[in-house]
Amino acid sequence: MTDASGARAGARNLLLGCGGIDLMRGARVLVVREHPGLGWYDGIAADALIAEAQALGLAVDCLHVGAPDTEVLSSVDAHVEAYDVAVFFARLGDLDRFETRPENTVRVMAYTRDVDMLASDFGTTPHAAMLELKFAIDRLMLGAGEIRVSCALGTDFRGSLSDDCRRSHSDVSMRRFPLGVPQPTLAQGFSGKVAIAHHLVSTGTRIDEWTVQRLPETVFVVIEHGRIQSFEGHTVACELAENHLRRVAELYQLDWRLVHSWHAGIHPGCGNRRAVGMDPDRWSNTLFCNPRLLHFHSVGDSAPGEVSWTVTDPTVSIDGNPLWQSGRLMVEDFPQTAAVLERWPNLHGLCSQPCASVGLG
Repeated sequence: MTDASGARAGARNLLLGCGGIDLMRGARVLVVREHPGLGWYDGIAADALIAEAQALGLAVDCLHVGAPDTEVLSSVDAHVEAYDVAVFFARLGDLDRFETRPENTVRVMAYTRDVDMLASDFGTTPHAAMLELKFAIDRLMLGAGEIRVSCALGTDFRGSLSDDCRRSHSDVSMRRFPLGVPQPTLAQGFSGKVAIAHHLVSTGTRIDEWTVQRLPETVFVVIEHGRIQSFEGHTVACELAENHLRRVAELYQLDWRLVHSWHAGIHPGCGNRRAVGMDPDRWSNTLFCNPRLLHFHSVGDSAPGEVSWTVTDPTVSIDGNPLWQSGRLMVEDFPQTAAVLERWPNLHGLCSQPCASVGLG
C-alpha cells in the first residue's frame, strides 16, 4: 500500500527543496510525463506531485510525452521556458543534461520512477542534506592525492587528478531529484583493470537500439591513462564488450577507447526491488544513486560518454582511506562528511542503515 503521507513529503521535497519554490511568491510548474506503458515511470508519482503542488496553491500544467527523442526535446524546451519550474518524470530530461541552459526556468530530472520511491527515504531525505553531502564528497575527491577503486571481482583502478582536471567542471546543468551522485571524476589520470559484470548500458544521453549489451561472463577492461588498451577474460564476453563499444563509437564518430569519467552513488536511501535482468538499462539508470554501484562513462570525450559500465560493491579509497567500503559510504570517517551528518540527524540514521536492495539477489 502506498504511503500517502510519504508521497506528499517526497513531493514537497522535490518542489520546495530541489525546485527551490518560494510559496510566498508562487510559481508556475510544468510536469513533463512519460507514458507509463513504456515501463519507466508508473504515472502515480507524477499524480502525487501534481496533487501536492495544487494543495500548495501552485499553478500546474502537464505535458505528456512518449519515448525520448531529440526532436521532441527541442519542442519541449521551447514550451518549458514559459514556466518557473519544469519537472521531468520522463527520460527526455536526461538527454542533454550536460548542456548549458537559460536560467529563467528551473529544470528538475526526477529519478523516482514510482510512487513508492517518491515516498521512501530516497524521495523524502531533505534535498539540502544531500546537496551538502555531495559538495563535501566533491571536495574530498578533488583534493585527493591518489584515488583507488577496487572490488571483490578484481577491479584495481587508481590514479590522480591533474590540476586541469581539478579546475574543470563536468557536472550536469539541470537539477537531479533525488541528488545521488557526486561530480564525475575524470579518468584520464587513472590506470588499471575494471571488472564488468552483467551488462553494458547507455548513459541516458541517447536512446537507440544499441542500448544494452549483455555479458555472459565478467570482463576485465585494461585501461592506461583513461584509454582502453585491451580486454581480459572469457573470449566471447570480451568480444561482445569490445564490439559493442566499437559499434556505438562508429554510429556517432567517437573514440571507442576513451573512458571519460566515473562516479559512485551517494544516496543510502536509493533502492528498488526489480532484478537487474528484467531491464538492465532501466536498472542501471535508476539504481546508480545507491552506494553499492559505481559506474564508468565511456566512448567519446564529452560528458558523459555514451556507454556505461557498472562496478558493484566498490571500495573507493582516498589516499589510502576508504570513503566507500564494499559498497557502503564511510561518511563518519572523514571530518568533512561527518560534519554534514551532525547537521542532518535523519541522514546520519540513514547512512547507518542504508538500503541494500538493488536487484542483484
